[in-house]
Amino acid sequence: MQAVPRRRLAHLQRLAQHSAERRKAGQFLIEGAVLVGDALDAGLRVIEVLLEESRAGAAEKAVVARARDGGATYLEVAEEALARIGASVTPPPLLAVAEIPGQHNLSEANSVLGLLGETGVSVGEGFEDGETKVSATELANAIELTSEGFSLAAVEIADPSNAGALLRCAEGAGVSEVIFVGNCVDPWGPKVVRSSAGSVFRLPPRREPAVAAFLQGLQETGRQVVATASNRGNLYYEFSYNKGAVILVGNETRGLPEVAEANVTDWIQIPLAGGVESLNVAMAASVICFEAARQMAAKQMDAKQMDTEQIELRGAVQ
Repeated sequence: MQAVPRRRLAHLQRLAQHSAERRKAGQFLIEGAVLVGDALDAGLRVIEVLLEESRAGAAEKAVVARARDGGATYLEVAEEALARIGASVTPPPLLAVAEIPGQHNLSEANSVLGLLGETGVSVGEGFEDGETKVSATELANAIELTSEGFSLAAVEIADPSNAGALLRCAEGAGVSEVIFVGNCVDPWGPKVVRSSAGSVFRLPPRREPAVAAFLQGLQETGRQVVATASNRGNLYYEFSYNKGAVILVGNETRGLPEVAEANVTDWIQIPLAGGVESLNVAMAASVICFEAARQMAAKQMDAKQMDTEQIELRGAVQ
């Protein structure tokens, strides 16, 4: 058991506090047995684990063993050593340093989404057609199968908790890709990692620093670009989301920048009752993403049912 060496402590403190250091090192911090275990399950490379043995339980020790088996170095540190790093006010007894996973190449992502957009399939709504009813399990499977169908672009999101919640909702809705556009909070900061509850490991966001260039690039691919507005456009549940759609959400205070006006293809609105004027950005994104997923899942299940009926019809004719 020892104190964290001074130079190592300074590096860890910079990883906890500065996005520039995380980008330069290609590393970020993960706190707690659950999240470190999630990172290992997602295939991330864990470089180092630090453990306060005096506070550690069986869960922490088991995760440390897994990380060490995967090649991570191990350092047993003195009590309260992790608090000096500053990743959180009351840190758990386990801290890991992990490698930031590689981001998607823009041209590759655009080519994939462009092909999806070319299908131009406009999907219907509803999960019940006559006597056909869809179970929760079938719905979950269909959402997973249609995960390539649409993307979520978060433009200049500033709050770490919102960023983490956006990643969590995106993974739950089967979003294929999350893009952090412009001057967004760093998705690999400790608060975002915690708020994402592990989703950032399984759905690592792509970064696009130039807002105007990104939005104009979307328009040039011909994809459906959807954004919300107050009292403008279709109700979100009456709108048909296409494969390849990109759902835009904007800054918590300012919303979307003016450049979005010329590049959004479809505006939608979420009706609100009472005196509520707006929803938190993560809540609004959840509403829209799950509706888009619902429609795409329904379309896929309708197509599957049609294929089954055609097969049965051909069999009856023979």
